[in-house]
Amino acid sequence: QHRSLLSALYAGCAELGEQPSMAAAAARLQAIGAFTVPQSATALAALREGRPSEAEGLLKQVLDEAATALPAWELRMASAARARALEELMSWGNLQSALHDCAGSPVGAGTASGGAGARVLRAALGQAVTSPGAPPPAVLEEVQRPDSARSAVLLAAHAVVRERLDDARRLVLEGYDAFASAWRRVPLLATRAQHELLSALPLLRTIEVFLERPGGVPAVKPLSARNDMFPAWIDSALSKIAIARVCRDRQAEATAYAEIGRRCREAGNLQTAAEMMKACLKSRVQQDHQFYDDVFELKLRQRENSCAKLCQVVALEASKNKEPQDAFRYRLILAKVARTGWERSELDHGPAWDALKTARGLAEDCGAVERSLAYARLAEFADAVLRRAEQAGAKVPTGQEELVASLVTSVLQVLQIGDSTLTAQSDAFRQAHERLPRVFELLSTFPSTSPQFVEHAASTPVWPFLRWLPQALVHLPRVPVLLGPLLELARQFPQALVWPLQLSSHPDVVGDRAHVFKPLWAELERCQAPVQLALTFTKALDCLTHPDTRLSGELRLFRDALLRDDRAAAKQKWRGLWQKVAAPDASVAGALHTEFGLRVQAALRDVALKHGLAVASGELADGDLSSHKREAWQKTFAALDQLIRLGTRHGPGRKAPLQAFSPFLSRFDARGGAAAGQLEIPGQYRGLERPEPRGHARVLRFAPELLVMASKQRPKRLTVLGSDEREHWFLVKGGEDVRLDERVEQLFGAVNGLLAADGVVGLRVRTYAVIPLLPDLGILEWVRDTKPLKAVVLESAKAKDLTELDGHKQRIEWARRFGQPVTTRYANIFGVSRADVVVAFRRCAGALPASATLRAFLWRVALGPEALWHLRQRFAASLAAVSAASYILGIGDRHLDNYLLCLRSAEVVPIDFGYSFGIGALLPVPELVPFRLTGFLLSALQPLAGPQAHGAFRDGLTTTLARCRERRDFLLDACALFIREPLLDWTAESRRRGVKDIEFLPRRRLHLVSERLGGRHPASLLMEELADTPCPWVRELSRGPVLEGIVAGLEDEDGERRRLYQRGTALSSAEQADCLIRQATDPNVLGRAWEGWAPEI
Repeated sequence: QHRSLLSALYAGCAELGEQPSMAAAAARLQAIGAFTVPQSATALAALREGRPSEAEGLLKQVLDEAATALPAWELRMASAARARALEELMSWGNLQSALHDCAGSPVGAGTASGGAGARVLRAALGQAVTSPGAPPPAVLEEVQRPDSARSAVLLAAHAVVRERLDDARRLVLEGYDAFASAWRRVPLLATRAQHELLSALPLLRTIEVFLERPGGVPAVKPLSARNDMFPAWIDSALSKIAIARVCRDRQAEATAYAEIGRRCREAGNLQTAAEMMKACLKSRVQQDHQFYDDVFELKLRQRENSCAKLCQVVALEASKNKEPQDAFRYRLILAKVARTGWERSELDHGPAWDALKTARGLAEDCGAVERSLAYARLAEFADAVLRRAEQAGAKVPTGQEELVASLVTSVLQVLQIGDSTLTAQSDAFRQAHERLPRVFELLSTFPSTSPQFVEHAASTPVWPFLRWLPQALVHLPRVPVLLGPLLELARQFPQALVWPLQLSSHPDVVGDRAHVFKPLWAELERCQAPVQLALTFTKALDCLTHPDTRLSGELRLFRDALLRDDRAAAKQKWRGLWQKVAAPDASVAGALHTEFGLRVQAALRDVALKHGLAVASGELADGDLSSHKREAWQKTFAALDQLIRLGTRHGPGRKAPLQAFSPFLSRFDARGGAAAGQLEIPGQYRGLERPEPRGHARVLRFAPELLVMASKQRPKRLTVLGSDEREHWFLVKGGEDVRLDERVEQLFGAVNGLLAADGVVGLRVRTYAVIPLLPDLGILEWVRDTKPLKAVVLESAKAKDLTELDGHKQRIEWARRFGQPVTTRYANIFGVSRADVVVAFRRCAGALPASATLRAFLWRVALGPEALWHLRQRFAASLAAVSAASYILGIGDRHLDNYLLCLRSAEVVPIDFGYSFGIGALLPVPELVPFRLTGFLLSALQPLAGPQAHGAFRDGLTTTLARCRERRDFLLDACALFIREPLLDWTAESRRRGVKDIEFLPRRRLHLVSERLGGRHPASLLMEELADTPCPWVRELSRGPVLEGIVAGLEDEDGERRRLYQRGTALSSAEQADCLIRQATDPNVLGRAWEGWAPEI
């Protein structure tokens, strides 16, 4: 039964081009040992991976040698797969023979039905077009009426080939009728089937236009390599060739061959691509740069000639073209060939650099698209050469300053030319926009290039700097030339600058460099931006933090300064503690803070009387900070800690009056003021397109109640009533450095930009706005229509807490058998054998009720089968992107409360990134999984996914890793902010370790990010991270083979993880994805995870 269902599902997905599900079905068939002949699985994999020639050879061997031994379902799969392989190879004669062997006749009894019927017609048309001397097939006589629009296109093209134009007109009309009939039967959400139907309409219209005016070849709507299946490309090319033959337009025929050849090359089918380019060469009557570009791209892929030899051929052809447009294009081809030679170490960088400089000069006589493209290519290559030199620890042999200057000016030139709807120009602009952080770094390293930056920055639009505003402000003290663009930003978008500038100017962030920001504050004042209102607003938002939480944070900072014997810092921190907690500003702080402040003052007066410390005011004397007063300070800390433990009212999970926290916010009303003096609602400047501040929503009032959240710092949900007549919800977090969240979200946005070109539905990380206001205060956009995964579990299980679930209860009981202190307990658990851990873990996981799975939840919320399919695919793609991005950034602590599930789209929204950049491996119970992929999440992907998450999740994970690895330099440039402006926690950690260089820890953690992007084995990286652990039992365990065996899966039965781990070389993206999935789902790893993480769910 499984074999029949899976093979049928594979066939249906193959007709619709649903590659992830095809892969999953084939993997499941292989996993249950269904294939009679091992070559069947190998051939199917080769076909999916773009190797049709290899697949066809294997399948022919299977069908020739083992056809009689194959069961019917496997015979059907092999026959259909071989037909697809022959179709991709465009081997029409062999395809006709294969279809004849399957069906007994080429077409059947008078009708062309389904995908197989279209394939028969396509084979006949391909044979007729590519073999003009052969007798025309009799399909027009055999097929009375097409049953689909696709069949009508192919039959009409047959009629055109035979110059039976009346039959062609009739078939076009019948094709429209067939489309209308089929469209009514397609379910509303069956988007793949809808696209397949719609893709036939442009071809029908093309033939119709030709029949109306038979003199020329009409233009055809271009196809998409991303969305259109390969048969659609073949049909388009064959129809164009048929029309061109009738019109005797050899150039149009050559163009059609070139288009299909280009598509074959992009799919990796180099054999067919070469044959199509040969056909193009025979048909074309005039040469152009596009043909040469296609030919040399193919030759570079084939690697049959050296790049030096290819450069000579291109250079000779380029010398024949004198028109600027043509000469420019040929120089770009030459540069591409020379750069490939440089990348393969066949040539140095000189030939490519010279070709690009020549192309840049030629582009000045061309249009905006050519100029934008020339500068973009120049910047890209200059960056590549510089990075190779940096990685090798050497200087560029010649012209390093020239490379840096060219990169800086080229990026600014592209930004000057601007974006447009033209793809080439848009891509160049996007790449230049992404390269701005690299420009900042180079300006810091090579200050001699600053004059070139100043010269071109004056005429460059400043809005692209908005996306990288934190990076620009961090570099400003070292790169003074950035002040010009930042001043212009202050003039054009003042409220975009206020919050980042306030944060960067804070003493804990900028230190003694605050003077560099004074011109920006002055410019904001001159532009009459509501600066004072924004600063007061920040103070009021700070008052939404519970006073005991504020006291805890301020006391920790003071204690650290006191222990370092930094008296100046200690005085400053004590002054801040007094102003924020003991004597808060009554104009912005509510009764909750003033009452707590009086209690703090009373406690400090009591300390002053008992221990002789002058702590009853905001100023401390040097004598009070001397070392012989340490015992008195310990008693002071104990008294204040007692106040913190007593806390304040308004606990988590309750609504609280805004008035009690901040009367300023509760009384705030801007409905009568001018728009220019109103605060814009934060989070409206994303930096991805030019903003229009006049259309931004502004803060009018605040809802009278707050919702106090249940997490440690008790953040509050604040409702802002905007000028757009909408409620805007924000989470106000005090006592935490949300700069980490902001930077992680910025990196997630960068990953989304890399994935946008793939166009896979749902393959993105759902992001939200994070606005840091102070080092310990920020606001986060509230993500609506979502629910934490923990709430989904509890709702599905009809429970109030996880401890009510049998599986979780059993897990806790099992873990606590090994000791009460956590470190002792898990030191013992890591000593348990693999077999015992796996049995115990599977018993706990199996106790979870079937109704409490994510699969069951999605079944309940879906409107029907098609809706469920879409929710599952969207969930799988979203989870894949989140998992890949989280692994690259080392984000840990992925418990059930740190994932939100969108109730509309089933997308996953990751939140709370406090344990990022590998911190999870340093916990008292180290996290050994790269991301969360437990049974609860896997249930939504079943039954196709199997234990290794095949299908949409694995494909999405592989794609995301591949795109990030292709643009690793861009991501590392964005991460450089952590080195230039380390987080307060990272700085404190460096001090605890006794490391004087505060950049050491950020560089160490970003090195691990670079290693992940380089394809290093995940287990090898984790072992390196575990070596830094402060936990003695983990350090001791990591010295022996036990921990390595657990992490690397050295005891696994299939041995694949062991083989890849011991190979010691970089993994491909697919291998990396497989290793991550195996590590994340390994019961031997999950069974040793901290029980509070709930690995069994």
